[in-house]
Amino acid sequence: MTRQQTVIVVVPFAALVDDIVSCGEAAGLNCKEWINEQSGHELQQLIVVSADRAVEGGFRHYAKGLELEGQLAHVFFDECHVTYTDTSYRERLRELWTLRYLNCPFTGLTATLMIELEDVLRERLCIENTMIFRRNTARKTIRYQVRDSKDEAPSEIAIKYVQQATLSAGSRGVIYVRSYDTGGFISKELKCPFYRAKADDKGEVLQQWIGGEGGWIVATGALGTGINIKGIVRIIHIGRPYRLTSFVQQSGRRGQNGE
Repeated sequence: MTRQQTVIVVVPFAALVDDIVSCGEAAGLNCKEWINEQSGHELQQLIVVSADRAVEGGFRHYAKGLELEGQLAHVFFDECHVTYTDTSYRERLRELWTLRYLNCPFTGLTATLMIELEDVLRERLCIENTMIFRRNTARKTIRYQVRDSKDEAPSEIAIKYVQQATLSAGSRGVIYVRSYDTGGFISKELKCPFYRAKADDKGEVLQQWIGGEGGWIVATGALGTGINIKGIVRIIHIGRPYRLTSFVQQSGRRGQNGE
């Protein structure tokens, strides 16, 4: 890539957009989030765009313009497994295959693509002739434990566990829930923040937790994909996760930096 070219990174969640932009800027890159037509006036080395915006006509017109001017070096799609795991509640993810009309190298990234779903991914993204590279994603620093709540509510068991658990200074823990009601209840009982996808202040909630001294946060699955936060040492799931890929993504938030 030359200084006169740009790389586009498509990501599924708003929190992940902020994370990648921050990492890009820390690496010394000219990096910007694409929000609307006003975002693309100056050529950036790295353009990060949410999946919902990437399929809109405005962005596709912008990206096609880069291609025709010889300024589009590569398109990356981070956490590309969402094209088949999250389409039940985010229909726009089904339209991401339209980015294949761009005449440039295209790379999908994911750590949770099960072998039996490779053909599904190829079909969803129109990448039938693609080459897949794999490596072992197991991390020896992670241990798993299952607790049977028996006749007690799983949320009550989790609250008792957190109240008894000790987090060292600067350490963090995430409690994943499937419903806003459960999350709100646990957040109130433990007096900790609640991160949920549809909240207007979700970005502020997350940044305050990251910038604080550690502690617990309650979250929906929106915090489970791709976001790397230092100091996470404990993960709790209330009830059964939506699917295996969600569980792998969410439990993988622990130990991202070798904790």
